[in-house]
Amino acid sequence: MAIKCPGTPREPAKELIMKDELAKRLKVCTRKVELMVNAGEIPAIKIGTAVRFNWEKVLEALEANQAA
Repeated sequence: MAIKCPGTPREPAKELIMKDELAKRLKVCTRKVELMVNAGEIPAIKIGTAVRFNWEKVLEALEANQAA
């Protein structure tokens, strides 16, 4: 038996990637990723002590920073 939540249906969860995968995709070192997070240039999601990234949100943030 499925449990239904009230309200609007949520969209499927986006893929979350780790820091090393993000660094590969951006072609930078992992330290640069850390610096970009600390500077507020890209969004990060903390899960306990782990940090994950939503690739689509990172791209949006980078494009917005470039346009500004």
